[in-house]
Amino acid sequence: MSGQGPHTSTFGSVTDTTWVALLRGINVGGNRKVPMAQLREVLESAGYTEVTTLLQSGNVVFQSPAPVSRHDLGIALETLLTSAFGFDLPIALRTGTEMAQIVRRYPFPGADAEPKLHHVMFLRDQPSPDKLASLPLDRSPGTDLIVQESEIAVRYGEGVATSTVTNAWLDRQLDTMTTARNWNTVNKLVELANVRRQ
Repeated sequence: MSGQGPHTSTFGSVTDTTWVALLRGINVGGNRKVPMAQLREVLESAGYTEVTTLLQSGNVVFQSPAPVSRHDLGIALETLLTSAFGFDLPIALRTGTEMAQIVRRYPFPGADAEPKLHHVMFLRDQPSPDKLASLPLDRSPGTDLIVQESEIAVRYGEGVATSTVTNAWLDRQLDTMTTARNWNTVNKLVELANVRRQ
């Protein structure tokens, strides 16, 4: 099953105070090291509150001091973290509300039973409709893709290791940064974000 879901035009203008930041490509094979304790300290020193990290792959839930747009927050965070750690740190941002919506509309059955085979690809920016429409959804036999607004739901029927649907491939196809999280991580981030909205 592959296909295109509906797209929105408000991606960059959403404002909120509860945010989930998804960092790309850190703490892999001893490279691009970002200790989670230091990451929390950097964000807290910049005025962000209730900062919580999940795993070592760069998942952060936090509160901004005031409502802020995704665009402005993204620039501020990437500048802050690049300065703190000494290398570029691309970030995909979602509000707590958006994360809950992503879980609710996930299209593939069986995610709870096989969470490691079910992923969400988060796009940093909203690609053009033409790029989304031309995405070859049948690139990797056994891997199902459905585009949903600014995310791509992925079911790796044959496993992640054998699929050619990767972050790097999506980056080239859509001209933006993508970063993936498996079903367990997505749900845990929703739980953490919901605590902050209560």
